[in-house]
Amino acid sequence: MPSQSSFSSRDSPLESRLQDRFRLHFDPGLRFKSRIEKRLRGDRDTDDGEDQQEKKRSHVWAPRTASDFASTTIQRHIRTGFYDHPTRGEARFRARYRVPRCVYAQLKADLLRLDPSLDETTSRARRRDNLVPIDNRILTTLRILGRGMTVQDDLDHSGMSADFVRKTFKRIIRLMSSKLFDKSVHMPQSDQELQSTMALYDNIGLTGALGSMDATHVPWDRCPAALRHMHVGKDGHPTLTHNCVVGNDLFFMGATRSKPGSLNDKTLVRFDSIADKLRSGVYKDIEFVLFDENGTPHVHKDPYLIVDGGYHMWVHLLCGYGRTANAKQAEFTARIASARKDVECAFGILKQRFRILKIPLQFRSAATIDAVFRSCLVLHNLILVADGRRFVGFGRSMDLHKDADGYGAHSSLCGSRIARGPRPSLTVTPDTDVTSMGLWDADVPEIDPDFETRRAALKEHFFYLKYTRNCQ
Repeated sequence: MPSQSSFSSRDSPLESRLQDRFRLHFDPGLRFKSRIEKRLRGDRDTDDGEDQQEKKRSHVWAPRTASDFASTTIQRHIRTGFYDHPTRGEARFRARYRVPRCVYAQLKADLLRLDPSLDETTSRARRRDNLVPIDNRILTTLRILGRGMTVQDDLDHSGMSADFVRKTFKRIIRLMSSKLFDKSVHMPQSDQELQSTMALYDNIGLTGALGSMDATHVPWDRCPAALRHMHVGKDGHPTLTHNCVVGNDLFFMGATRSKPGSLNDKTLVRFDSIADKLRSGVYKDIEFVLFDENGTPHVHKDPYLIVDGGYHMWVHLLCGYGRTANAKQAEFTARIASARKDVECAFGILKQRFRILKIPLQFRSAATIDAVFRSCLVLHNLILVADGRRFVGFGRSMDLHKDADGYGAHSSLCGSRIARGPRPSLTVTPDTDVTSMGLWDADVPEIDPDFETRRAALKEHFFYLKYTRNCQ
């Protein structure tokens, strides 16, 4: 049976019971005595809470002097000549940082020219992290781009703190995106480069082509919830897309800024500067010769880009036939599709070489992701030039070689020889082509009047180069 005191305690107010339970017993005499003892010992007269806070603030950083960074993996490999091996040194460096040593030396010189404060010898900052050598900064950035590593994964390798790795990474990629992009990613800058670029497509029977165009998506894991509906496209998750122009040698000639992943190709091409240059007549004086079915040459102007059926039917954007009942149109469409694979292969090589583009990016800002993508394009083109792959066709098996007596006979893409037959009975017009998705803007037409004429002329030119009169 409960005691009478328990009943009386239950009748007391709730506030008084809580005060009795959680009351702190404080002895002012004992507190005063401890403070007097600290003064007699010569200690600082502070409260216990302040002592604990002071102990938390006293943190010892691992690299405190410039000599401490000599023990990092990057400096140890450079000091011991790990990458100077006569046969395996270059392979070791490229396996770790995805670029040749000559590309790294060029990148280092360009970054120092743009921002001399990256060098620890010229930096006047007194923070310990600014004593990091420039090799540690740039090579750590290359490791993050190449391997898709997080900031915390590279602390022991570089000796930098996580916060400084993050700041250095953003600082370098923004320099590459804003200052080095136009220098490395560009259209042909001379008549010789323009002729060399167009000659790669002339060898495969697509005379007058300047490159291939397509869009690629980069996953964005930390997309804001308010923008998710704009960036979720066909992949089912938020992405940022870039419309790119690639040559037959896998050289990136241009790329748009980051756009929401829900935009289609017809919308993206309106933001492309290269497509705008073609339509505004920048290359209108460039001439090329197309042969008709009788072998008569005709001079044409204005080069074009090879695209798929998702783009507008413009004269400067050439695609294959969406549907056809003729063998010639089907084979010509197959050749267009095969030639357009260079841009798809370029995207695959780019994302395999820089794995950060394959994983969902953890950056909050779309501008940072755009800088990452543009930096990868800069490094890709520098590697292409360093390896001697510039102006070297990617699909060498597709070349149409010339014989001494004229143009030789070649097998078709499906392995069978197709004789030259009569003109197709089914006429495919822009109105009946499935590549047309409907008008989007009245000011800029989706279908050019001369589109079908140019595509038919290029089809006849392709078959004239591939099949001679002796094959009839």
